[in-house]
Amino acid sequence: MMDQRPEAAWYAVHCQPLKERLAVTLLRDQLGLAIYLPEIKRRVRGRLHSTPLFPRYLFVRADPQHLAMSQVNATAGVLRLVAFDGVPQPVPATVIAALHERVERCNAEGGLLGHGFQPGDAVRLKHGPLQGLEAVFVGPLRASERVRVLIEFLGHCRQAEVSVDALERVAPAPAVPPAARPPRRTRGRGRPINARGRA
Repeated sequence: MMDQRPEAAWYAVHCQPLKERLAVTLLRDQLGLAIYLPEIKRRVRGRLHSTPLFPRYLFVRADPQHLAMSQVNATAGVLRLVAFDGVPQPVPATVIAALHERVERCNAEGGLLGHGFQPGDAVRLKHGPLQGLEAVFVGPLRASERVRVLIEFLGHCRQAEVSVDALERVAPAPAVPPAARPPRRTRGRGRPINARGRA
């Protein structure tokens, strides 16, 4: 039975290497928790495989008033709940919903695909609440970098991922030629330069 109490919140869970699916099964079956393990399709040697979007991380929905969070930490395959200053960090339900929708859409379109942007390219957001904002493209993100983005997000850093469909390339500003230097009028110490280049 899934925990549907309104007091329940989503939390990130750090798992042991390659133990995400074991942790999902045990947290769901033994503790009755709602689990979300974002998995993305990737093409490896011509075949599509589903892999965790954030390797070694998943999300659980739990109510700390009705479940000792130490039970989550004691589950096989789990290292610990993600916490800052010893306090488990809740993840807004809106973020989980948006992440789920984005992953589903990406998988429906064939998984992680290529694009025309290169790291360092100047880009602009074409739509959404940040429309018109200019940024620098840093993707595509490797698995370890996606985990870094997740942890920085949970720690309230001001970084975000957006769909590549929301980006457009920003044309580089035209180079401004340096201002022409005025002709020298003196040789130094106020001595004038004559037409033949002699003082």
